[in-house]
Amino acid sequence: MRNIIDYAQGLKSYSFDQVFFKDLDVLALTEVAYLPFEQIITEGEITLEKLAQYYTTLNGEKGEILSVITTPRIELLGILGSSERYGAIEAFDFINKIDSKIDRQFSAITYRLEDEKYLVVFRGTDENLVGWKEDFHMTFMHEVPAQQSAHQYLEKRMTEFPGEYIVSGHSKGGNLAIYASSKLDEEKQKAVTGIYAFDAPGLHESLLESEGFLRIKDRIASYIPQDSMVSVLLEPPVNAQVVKSNAILFLQHDTFSWEVGQIDFVQVENQSQLSIHADKVISSWLENMTNDEKQEFSDVIFDIFLESGINKFADITVDTPKKIINIVNNMTRLTSEQKKMTIQVFFKLFNAQFDVFKSYLPKPIQKVEGKVEHFAKSAFSNITGVFKRSKRKGK
Repeated sequence: MRNIIDYAQGLKSYSFDQVFFKDLDVLALTEVAYLPFEQIITEGEITLEKLAQYYTTLNGEKGEILSVITTPRIELLGILGSSERYGAIEAFDFINKIDSKIDRQFSAITYRLEDEKYLVVFRGTDENLVGWKEDFHMTFMHEVPAQQSAHQYLEKRMTEFPGEYIVSGHSKGGNLAIYASSKLDEEKQKAVTGIYAFDAPGLHESLLESEGFLRIKDRIASYIPQDSMVSVLLEPPVNAQVVKSNAILFLQHDTFSWEVGQIDFVQVENQSQLSIHADKVISSWLENMTNDEKQEFSDVIFDIFLESGINKFADITVDTPKKIINIVNNMTRLTSEQKKMTIQVFFKLFNAQFDVFKSYLPKPIQKVEGKVEHFAKSAFSNITGVFKRSKRKGK
């Protein structure tokens, strides 16, 4: 199966005059933005040729465990840097901000494709838990810190460097690309020729109904894999084009599993039933939670890990026994109200799954399933009753 690496390799010797800039070129430049360029892109511009050389000198050619710094991304950067097609592209204004105080994970980079033609890329969620916490905050906040930062970054770049702009991102980065472009004033929006979201979560209805979004809506290209589990969060901004992936379930979020032809994605007609099912379950679950519940649930779950010394996924692999003990201790320190709330939220997820599953069944079987549902609710009531009694005894 051909993927984005094969595409970039195949067009290495073709200039953009010979083969025009394609959506796959946007994806290639979007993917390498996940790599850590803090020590290389400091001031001014650097060509992709030099960026690739410096990167491998400093960091080698192997990826890291439980990290967005993957071997395929490093390989792709090497191909881009050594090619006639991409080597002369200039990268600049790389930024990477992680701030646990305001729950923000934000990273961006700008490419100068040619004179007065730019591509701004927003990175998706990386291995920092604060980024995943911020993602969940999108379910109840109309603007999270990363979205605000994305708007400010894009606004500043367009003011400093007038010209034509493409804005792109994978995962949360796609959400940021659409959000930032929607928040631009009408004059600056005229300079945005394309907006790309690769398997990105949706946005709030309030933004999708705004004048700023409606002005740029027809310039958005959204791509998702057939079993997408990410794009089903919140409201989709536009109808997505569905790409064939050779991975399963959430692993399809990795765009290196997406199949490509000679110059375009290999597409399928529709999302899979699995993705549609996930959409229904998540939508039902979130609709049945208050914003206060969402925030408290997010704070409780993520803080258990963050307060256990796990700031990145890879942290669990260092001094693992101690980290597990810390997690257990933090769980036992939860108040009875926090425990009750957490169980209620998980039960709402179970109930959403159950209701969606039940909708697929014939009516006679639904009656039997109703008895099962009643039993489950009774069991949940007994569990929460235990917490209430234990709280009274504690008093």
